[in-house]
Amino acid sequence: MSNDTLAIRLARPGIKGAAEVLFPVNDFGAPDYHKTQVVKRFIDYLQILPRQQRFLLILLFMTLQYLFPLLVPALKPFSLISTKRREKAMRRWHSSKIFALRMLADAIKASLSMIYMSHKEVILYTEEFKPTRNNSDEFEVPVRWPASMKRPSLRKNSTIRSKKKAGTEALKKKKPVVSARGKSK
Repeated sequence: MSNDTLAIRLARPGIKGAAEVLFPVNDFGAPDYHKTQVVKRFIDYLQILPRQQRFLLILLFMTLQYLFPLLVPALKPFSLISTKRREKAMRRWHSSKIFALRMLADAIKASLSMIYMSHKEVILYTEEFKPTRNNSDEFEVPVRWPASMKRPSLRKNSTIRSKKKAGTEALKKKKPVVSARGKSK
């Protein structure tokens, strides 16, 4: 938190408020936002994004935090409203007829879900498998291939070469284009 910019510090409460609503503490065993460190990991993710994408995500959560009183009648920022009221607002925005509100809700959910779903605890809880290895992934989960799924070929660029080859063959067999009047172009 010491190397956070002012913008990230202003967006942090919005990130936390949304994470509390989307990934709440529960009694059925799914990891919550606190256990999966969604806020910390999302801010780490912001640090590595290109400048423009980082700006847009920070703006998204600052809008959520500080323009919330305009979207829902409230006198407090988003993170200071009760969790029930925030959840109700997010559901309402997600099903809104106003396109901008739907996009706001979808962008918030998509950006935080990506961080949440990539945590080791969530991967193990959902019994998900990884089709590829990421050497920089701090949460190493062994790769399991379902019996019904064939392992992919490890040949380099095999699909790219076959597409190029198919493309050049199609160019050789190209038929002349005939217009509606019957003349060749």
